[in-house]
Amino acid sequence: MDIQFDLLENLIKSPSKDFLNQTIFEAFNHSRDLKPSKNFLEQLSQHLEIDIDSSEKLISELGKLISRLIFENQTNLQQIQNALASSSLQSNLKNLLGKILAERLPQFRNKLMKDEEMMPKLLDFKCRVDIKMDSNMTDSEAKSGQQTCLLNLKIQEPKNCINDEPKIENLNLELSKQTLNTIINGLNKIKDQLNSIATSQ
Repeated sequence: MDIQFDLLENLIKSPSKDFLNQTIFEAFNHSRDLKPSKNFLEQLSQHLEIDIDSSEKLISELGKLISRLIFENQTNLQQIQNALASSSLQSNLKNLLGKILAERLPQFRNKLMKDEEMMPKLLDFKCRVDIKMDSNMTDSEAKSGQQTCLLNLKIQEPKNCINDEPKIENLNLELSKQTLNTIINGLNKIKDQLNSIATSQ
């Protein structure tokens, strides 16, 4: 994941630590597909003396940085400073950014673990077995056919904006017996692991 640190260099113009903190929070939300408000983007453009398009790109790049640090579990000050060491950012910006990120990243990580709105939700499902016929089959093969599972999933997609209504999608899948067995075996392994964790606690 390449990050355009030249865009982040504009953060040196932030009028205060609180404003930089707010920018980091907006970037975290952007990484979760929650777009910053038009009002905030206008403030960011004004303070950093860049246009709206550059402001949006800056928020996006900062969101990428936050996502990478959380994904790689680099959330303490030393780890963050090491991650920023090779960047083109000025040293004072590296230090300030590192300190704020060290304060916020554990909070962001915990929120990601608890926040169900960032993930699609399974609302309902329907399935039925179908026999798939092939014109090239022999008479004996045609009698048995190829059994498949037709699965319909009703899914609630995560919000794109905080005030958006959740979007409902219907996903249709056709699964062979072999694929279905693989999925069931995988789910049983996950179930066993969850039971093992619950027992050990």
